[in-house]
Amino acid sequence: MMGAPDEPVPEPSFPKQGHWIICGYGRFGRSLHKQLLASGIEASIIEPRPEDENLPGLIIGNGTGAGTLIAAGVHEATGIIAGTDNDGNNLSIMMTARELRPDIFMVARQNKRENSLIFDRAGLHLIMKRGDVVAHKIFALLRTPLLSDFLTLAYEQNDEWVNQLLSRILGVVDEKVPYLWEMKIARNRTPALYHACRLATIKSETCVPVPLSVLQHDPHDREEKLQVIPLLLKREGEVLLLPDADTVLQVSDRILMCATRSVRGRMQWATQNENVLHYLLTGDDNEGRSYFWRCLSNLRKPTES
Repeated sequence: MMGAPDEPVPEPSFPKQGHWIICGYGRFGRSLHKQLLASGIEASIIEPRPEDENLPGLIIGNGTGAGTLIAAGVHEATGIIAGTDNDGNNLSIMMTARELRPDIFMVARQNKRENSLIFDRAGLHLIMKRGDVVAHKIFALLRTPLLSDFLTLAYEQNDEWVNQLLSRILGVVDEKVPYLWEMKIARNRTPALYHACRLATIKSETCVPVPLSVLQHDPHDREEKLQVIPLLLKREGEVLLLPDADTVLQVSDRILMCATRSVRGRMQWATQNENVLHYLLTGDDNEGRSYFWRCLSNLRKPTES
């Protein structure tokens, strides 16, 4: 989700079970260590200047020499992570580890963009490009402010929930980085949807509530569903993670959507065009404007009496 929209989704690389070695125990190394432990994966730590010399599995050294890696158990290790702030050392760690155990899973941190060619040709399983990760995160958060709220809540869910959501996302984005956008129900952004939600508060048979599901149907054929996932709905005093399709929309709602760029374009028809929205709500493709005018006439009745 942090990637640039429409980029191909890279092949996923997951930590394999077994013993791992982490070289470098700064913020990056500590974060990875925490994640490995949370996954039930044991790890040795190689750090030349440790803050805590009593850290379990600690080997004092820099990892570029064979002796240090052997002491950390490289011959039995499943994988190794070179996570220091020095690209030369990280590459040296990788080359030494490969000589000692050719089939070890290798992960390296790349600190400087100008070293991309060397890292790309090193034959590593996974490269953590610090600058790209930060840039993509900033880009994603600027483009979709609700993403931060979504990720905060998603991190609290269990593995089954996460796996199910990932399967759904992969099913709608066709091997591309998901296109995320925030939709706000406001007069200047989604005029048709705004007026429909506002008029739905009238107690009248002609003014019906607007469910979230309306936005999930094709404006050309309401029987066909759009490939889109509403990830989060935020309104005053309430945040809904993966809101239900029958959630009734309200003015000022903010919704985080996940789909492809083309699906967003089709969805905009429903939010911008009263006739299209009327068709999606009622199935009637002939009298879109009359629907809104009937609602407006009911809105005026109290003041006219």
